[in-house]
Amino acid sequence: MPDFKEYPKNKLSIYIADPRVENWFLMPRWTPILTIIIIYYLVVLIGPILMENRRPYTLRNVLKIYNFVQVMISGYMFKEFVISAWQSSYSLQCQPVDRSNSPQAVRMAAACWWFFFSKVIDLLDTVFFILRKKNSQVTFLHVYHHGSMILNWWLAGKYFPGGQIFFQCTCNSFVHVVMYTYYFLSAFGPAVQKYLWWKRYLTQLQLIQFLAIIVHLIYGMSRTCDFPFVLNCYIIIYCITLISLFTNFYIEAYQHQRTDRLEIQAAIQEKRARSIAAGGTGTNNYANNSYMNNLRNGFIKNSSENGCSGPTMISNGYGTDVNGNGPMAYLRR
Repeated sequence: MPDFKEYPKNKLSIYIADPRVENWFLMPRWTPILTIIIIYYLVVLIGPILMENRRPYTLRNVLKIYNFVQVMISGYMFKEFVISAWQSSYSLQCQPVDRSNSPQAVRMAAACWWFFFSKVIDLLDTVFFILRKKNSQVTFLHVYHHGSMILNWWLAGKYFPGGQIFFQCTCNSFVHVVMYTYYFLSAFGPAVQKYLWWKRYLTQLQLIQFLAIIVHLIYGMSRTCDFPFVLNCYIIIYCITLISLFTNFYIEAYQHQRTDRLEIQAAIQEKRARSIAAGGTGTNNYANNSYMNNLRNGFIKNSSENGCSGPTMISNGYGTDVNGNGPMAYLRR
């Protein structure tokens, strides 16, 4: 294969497709990846219609296997990025793409390919939501995030397999290890879910990741780094859109949940007072213990039962019982 020295010594050379990945799966032409993206959006549009009159699939064992495999893939990628960067003496300040055929450079390119391919696998998250009729989880954020990542990383793997983007890949691989571990454990049901108190911190971890990537890229741009300026700008803008969407999700998912909890506590106190005034015991164990404990742990119709990745919210954004009633339904009984 051609060596890096065969390319013209100017920054335009980076926009030539990397010949090392020419024969790698899904990399040679645009057609396969565009076909996958089109099929994905068709599934998003048509899937809920096809499932409308069908019973939802449980898929609990399938989700356990799927999430476990995702943990393994993400862990493998994290290891490959860290080791490849370490052996190649990568710089956090500025790292151009190494297109040579050295073992370290090829290993980094292979890790970037795996990162791209993992985004193809991630599309199954949406498929599982639709098959289980969890359509409230197929939000704009979910579809935008999954649909755009696959194209972004196909382009990165074909033209820029390494260099500055190694930092983004490393961060995201680590986040996915944590995230899919959570979804793997949550797929075991309520017996395990009650210990997953750290669910809300997954979104915080995502936001920290995007901010770290932006800081890393801006710092590299300030040092006249030999890495495409346009690509840096695009990634920064893309991360800003994700920060905006994830922040909105976080506020909707957890701020409203906190408001619901306060309303429920006030209603419980009011009902208890009425019960005492009427000569009762003043207790409502079902509402007080069962419902409040579930809401406190975030498992009232919780999307963690889906066992899938991506931003997730309580079923309708705030919390419902199994019949779709709102958070005050138990207290009206």
